[in-house]
Formats: sequence, C-alpha cells, structure tokens
Amino acid sequence: MNKPKSIRFLNITISPQTIFASILGTVVFACILNMSCIGYILHLANHQASAIIHREKITDVMKSGGINDAAKKKLELIEKAKEFGKILYSLKETHSYEYYVSLPRKALGWNLTAAPALELKAKEFSFPFVGTFGYLGFFDEKMKDEWKNKFISRGFDVYENEIGAYSTLGYFSDPVFSTYLEFSDAQLVRLVLHEMAHEKIYFNSDTDFSESLAVYIEKIATNLYFYHNINTPPDQNQLHLYFIREYGLFQDFLDEARKNLENIYSSDFPDKIKLQKKKEEFEKLRAKIKNAGFKFLKYAAGDTDLNEFNNAFLVQNQRYTPSRKKTGFSLLLDDCHNDIVCWFDGLKKLKACDNKTRKIFMETEVHLNEVLNKCR
Repeated sequence: MNKPKSIRFLNITISPQTIFASILGTVVFACILNMSCIGYILHLANHQASAIIHREKITDVMKSGGINDAAKKKLELIEKAKEFGKILYSLKETHSYEYYVSLPRKALGWNLTAAPALELKAKEFSFPFVGTFGYLGFFDEKMKDEWKNKFISRGFDVYENEIGAYSTLGYFSDPVFSTYLEFSDAQLVRLVLHEMAHEKIYFNSDTDFSESLAVYIEKIATNLYFYHNINTPPDQNQLHLYFIREYGLFQDFLDEARKNLENIYSSDFPDKIKLQKKKEEFEKLRAKIKNAGFKFLKYAAGDTDLNEFNNAFLVQNQRYTPSRKKTGFSLLLDDCHNDIVCWFDGLKKLKACDNKTRKIFMETEVHLNEVLNKCR
C-alpha cells in the first residue's frame, strides 16, 4: 500500500493523520454529554477519514489501467453529469467526484429507519452540533446489525436499505466509490444530480424536507440531462422513462396503504386489533404489487423484499418520494418560469421557517410567500 500523501485543503497542506485526529477530537467533544453516540459517530469519522486517506485522483485512475473500459465509461458519465449539474444549479465551485475510492465490499453502507409498530413516523436521532436525523447511516455491517436488532427487540418496525451515495454538503470532496460503478447510466446521473442538490442547499435537522427537495429537482434535472445529451444510449433513456411511469403506479399502491394504515392507527380499536388489521393491510399491499407484474420492481422498491414491507419502509419511501400533486416545490418552479437557480434561491428563504411550516410547503399547493408569512 502506498504511503498516504498530504492533502491540500483550503490552501493549507495537512496530513491524513491530522485530519483524522481533528475529526476524532471533534466527535469525542460533541458526544461527551451523550455517551451512547460516541461509538456510532466514531465509526462515521473512521469511514470518512479512510475515504480521504485511500482516495485517488480519477484522472490518475483513468491513466493507470487499473479499471476496465466499462468502469471508465461510468467515470466519464459521472464527470459529464457533474458539469451539467454545476451549470444547471449554478454551483460556482465543487470538488466532488474528483476522487475515486475502491471499497472492499459490495455495499457503500446501510441506512436504518425505525418506526413505532402503530405509527407512520420515523424515530428521530439527535446528535450534538450536527442536528437531528430520521435515520441512521452505517458503514460497518456488524454495528448496523447490532443497532437493528436492538430496535426490533424494543418493538419498532425497522427498515434497512443500502446507501446509494451520500453528500458531505461541500465540507469534503465527495469521492466516487467503487460501488457507484454498478449502477445503470440513468441511476448514476440521478445520483450525481441528487447529491449536488444537497451541496447547493441543505436544511439542518430537517431530513424529510432536504431529501424531498433533492429528489424533486433530481428528477427534473435528469430529464433535462437526457434531453440535452443526444449521445445517451437509447436503452438507458428508455429505462429512465419506463422507470418513471412504473414508479408512479407503485407509489399509488403505497399511498393507498398509508391512508388505510393511518385510519387504522388513529382508530379506537384495541392495539391487538390494530396489529391484526395492520398485518392484513400489508398482505393486501404485497398481493397488489405481485399481481401488477412490475418489470422494474427492484428499482421501484429499492431492492426491498416484499416481506420486509412495514411502517419503517413506508416512512423511508415517503422521505424520498415528494408528492406528485401540485405542491410548493412545483408552484415555486412555475413562479420561477422553470429557472432552477431562481427555485433554489426561493427555497433558501425557507431557512427562516421551522420544520412544521416547511412541511406545509412540501406537501400542499401553496405559494412561497404564503408560507413565509407564517415564519415572520
């Protein structure tokens, strides 16, 4: 293994060891009043430090001959999507996707979402200085399994899904992990444009709003990318369009199940009866999906086994699926005459609002100024 090189950061040359020590010190201080979070956040810091230490410049990887032609094409596609996103989002500077990190595992990591057995609401996790999140991300499979089993033993519904990608919101140069190269062209473009949206704007301690806005604009940006790139292979463009159509029907099934479950959970039935009705509702949902004969179910359901459908899955799915009805997101884009930079600028004003008020904007047909008046 080559000796880790020093890293140029903010015009200062620092060693990977210094970076790791800084992260470690910050994390320990942040968790000193919450001992239960130390092990968890330290493993996140360890992953980030490892990524920095072992990363390689993509330009060097392309020249080295250490990857095959198919992988090279994927890296070239990521660069094209990145340049497209910089222009579309008006990102003056982004150092993301300049480096490549080879992982010794097939999955980048795993997210866990936990929800009460009789409630469609994610358990929230708060950490000093960094905020509150509706899920936990893991880069260590053993630790992930331990936390998952702990929540299950406490009666929570738990949903586990692989991490496709993540953004450090511009604090670090987000690399291309080797796991990305397994994605289709359409998935890769969506991934890049989604994570770049986080780099453009992120709302601390408001996971649902931040993810919803990124998914909303990612779909529009991906459509624009394929429209402007005439060299996109027809099969990849067709896959993207087919996925959008099939995903809509899949979401209709989930929306109906959510509505029925909300009625069950808010009813006056004893918990025992509610649990039975919950079981029946999920069985009905699985049957509908099986009978629909989806060709792209693995993409629509995120590789989820139908038997794993539960409250936590529905919560996690909704987090990454903005309403398909007219909402504040779509009305703002209309008001901006489809200018995406104007759209982002409008969203920044919502930083003055609380999560509850932003949820109104995210879920209902309301103009930005109407919501901002509630924040003043």
